[in-house]
Amino acid sequence: MGKPTTILVLLLVVLLVSDTTQQVQATPPTVRVLLARLNEDATYESQILDTLFIPWMAQSGIRVEYHYYATLSSSNNFGAVQAYLDAHDPYYDLYMLDVVWPGALGDHLADLTPFLDPVAVAQHDPNIVAAGVVGGRLIAMPTFVDFGVMYYRTDLLQRTGFASPPETWNEMQAMLTRILPAERSANPALVGYIGQMQAYEGLTCNVIEWLAGASTGSIFEPNRTLSGYLPVPTSSRAIAVRRRMRSWLTSDLIGPLSVNADEAASRAQWVQGNAVFVRHWPSLGVATHTANVSFAWNMTRIPGDKREDAGAAALGGWFLAVSKYSTNIEAAARVLQFMTSREFQRVRAVRHGVMPSVPALFDDAGVCATIGQCSLFKTLSASTLIYTAWSSILLGQAAPATALADMNRNLASTLDIDILGSPTNVEWTDAVAQAVVAVAAAGGSWSRLRQSESYGSSRTRK
Repeated sequence: MGKPTTILVLLLVVLLVSDTTQQVQATPPTVRVLLARLNEDATYESQILDTLFIPWMAQSGIRVEYHYYATLSSSNNFGAVQAYLDAHDPYYDLYMLDVVWPGALGDHLADLTPFLDPVAVAQHDPNIVAAGVVGGRLIAMPTFVDFGVMYYRTDLLQRTGFASPPETWNEMQAMLTRILPAERSANPALVGYIGQMQAYEGLTCNVIEWLAGASTGSIFEPNRTLSGYLPVPTSSRAIAVRRRMRSWLTSDLIGPLSVNADEAASRAQWVQGNAVFVRHWPSLGVATHTANVSFAWNMTRIPGDKREDAGAAALGGWFLAVSKYSTNIEAAARVLQFMTSREFQRVRAVRHGVMPSVPALFDDAGVCATIGQCSLFKTLSASTLIYTAWSSILLGQAAPATALADMNRNLASTLDIDILGSPTNVEWTDAVAQAVVAVAAAGGSWSRLRQSESYGSSRTRK
């Protein structure tokens, strides 16, 4: 009589276990994403993400949680990501990475190729996608990119008789020598030029543009040499660039606050009307419109030493990568593919003014209405050495020639580059070398923006 009862109990246990298993299997995977904030307040960003993700989550069956880096500082955020990955922490599945980080973090990131639709990958600019390839593995995909551009006060230029923006640095200097004395009585806080000159990755981008605009090379050359060791005419032009920027600081054309400026500080100075010229990213245009500034302004190419050298622009931006310690790699890759898709990038371009990495979007009327004339944009250890040396020059802590020589020696030592012979001793599998390749290929690369069109707003607030 005991056997039927035993069989019944076992059957009930099996059914309960089976039901529990089905419930576990029915639970949608959760993918946690660590994102960079575009502004101090991430509320607006989260609202946009909600509009994109809520219908996508319902369709995909994947739950997405987005979190943000604690600061806007790229250097600080890199340390946070590195700490999580070095600890093999599986909490975050997907990381938003600065364009120069993949080379340094590659050992911790999953190969995306098995999970991504090749057609979706092919929609992106292949030169930009290349920045996410390390050691032959696609470990990161672009979610948006940036190009260095210059904004200027059309009202101040016109009041002092200038009809168009400068195309050379000498032209800009001549303009400022007339504008600043005339305008500072009304606005003592006015500075002539401001960029990102704080000792961090932003300064590296500024430096690359200054050097490229003087035809001095791009620091890291395609043949794996350092342009600082090129023949004397080239190296002397690089020293001249350093002396010019230092002289502008001492003559107050730039202003003492500028050497501590990052993206947030230079943006604040600009929207407050305290800068004649500012070097920034295209997203500043949207921020300026949003601030409803009272002055007329415009956007143009970054000047060069000569007119034909104008338009050298650093390529920046942010990528997405999947942690190889994630317990949901496949689901995380699906989220990544959605966040880098044409649809997703279009919404962020229209709502935030960030540059898409999908070239077809530069033919989209809605995108171009936000970011301006699209034709303007059609065309970590090593970085630390660069911006540290340049910061010491700008602060007057080192002579330009001395700092240049020290920087090149340190770069050569870091990269195992033989400055006395053919640079054949760099191993491409070395993590530092891969980081530098990422800088040279993307974060520190520059493109000539040949078009002469300018963009901006001549509206004034009434």
